[in-house]
Amino acid sequence: MATSLTNANDLISRFLSWWMAELSGMWRPLRTMMRSGPKTLTLDTSEQQWALRLKKGARLQELGRLDSQLPSAAVRKTVGILLSKAKLRNAELTILLRDSRSLRRPLEMPAIAEPNLRQALFFEIERQTPFRAEDVYFDYHVLVRRPESKRLTVEMIAAPRSEVDAILGQARDWGLQPSIVDVVARNSQSGIGINLLKSDAVSTRWSSSRVASALIAIFLVAAVLYVPVNQLSGEDDSLAALVTVESAQAKLVLAKREELEETIRAAKFLHERKRNSARELAVLNELTKALPDNTWLSRLSQNKDEVKISGYSAAASELIPRIDSVPLFKNPTFASPIVQDAERKLERFDISFELKGGRL
Repeated sequence: MATSLTNANDLISRFLSWWMAELSGMWRPLRTMMRSGPKTLTLDTSEQQWALRLKKGARLQELGRLDSQLPSAAVRKTVGILLSKAKLRNAELTILLRDSRSLRRPLEMPAIAEPNLRQALFFEIERQTPFRAEDVYFDYHVLVRRPESKRLTVEMIAAPRSEVDAILGQARDWGLQPSIVDVVARNSQSGIGINLLKSDAVSTRWSSSRVASALIAIFLVAAVLYVPVNQLSGEDDSLAALVTVESAQAKLVLAKREELEETIRAAKFLHERKRNSARELAVLNELTKALPDNTWLSRLSQNKDEVKISGYSAAASELIPRIDSVPLFKNPTFASPIVQDAERKLERFDISFELKGGRL
């Protein structure tokens, strides 16, 4: 009996030792994979032969070189072999453009523009580059924020749409699906961390869940609004008689109310004119002090809460921070893109801003 127990204990001990060794063997490759991070592909187009590289965590491994001058079918076959060897199927691909293919501009912007910085830069493209906004892909990154002066410095990076589209088409012909277009950082094989494709218009796609939600909403609205007409027909006669009586009384009340309102309007007229005149003069005075000598206005309109101005300036982009610095004004924005007037050699602008507290 003792011998049987000893053999059983020995068997269990050997089984546990084997099982722990197997678990240890499974953990090592899993730990390596977790440390290496996700796999991504980059296609570096900065040299004559484009380099296809695999990035695993901080490691960068070159898989091969692709010649854009060769037939697409031959290069597609090479790409398939390289991806098969690297055991890749759906890795994210980043296209890297050489720095000379892009135009980079540092710009000073008011801090209040940061929530809508991409839209603000869209209007700056024609002023800062030789291209139209629809002819380029662009992105940006913030270089410096200066809260004390309410300013920030951003770098806008733009690349001609025709050149980028040609590279994207070439990559897709080879069976690659790029999702990011970046610019090679100087003295590096990595990008600067932007995506020029962000500026491209993306059509809104309705997912099945959104369609279902919309159908449910339509059904509920229809259910609430639907009332059988025959349920209301019986009440029409009694309501008509009641309306006849009440309408006569309502006419008397309305007549008295109109008489009272006319009296109040007459009493407030002069006071309102005085208050509005003082407010308009205050706005004009503050604008005169804020705008530089090389700027003049062709139009100024003002309502209770908002002022709109149009005119010409030698440096229209400097007007926003000047207006923003006036304590009585807030949220100045360009209402339309700045336009260069060739005849006057000045910039035409349209700016709107709000009045703090709705009054001065």
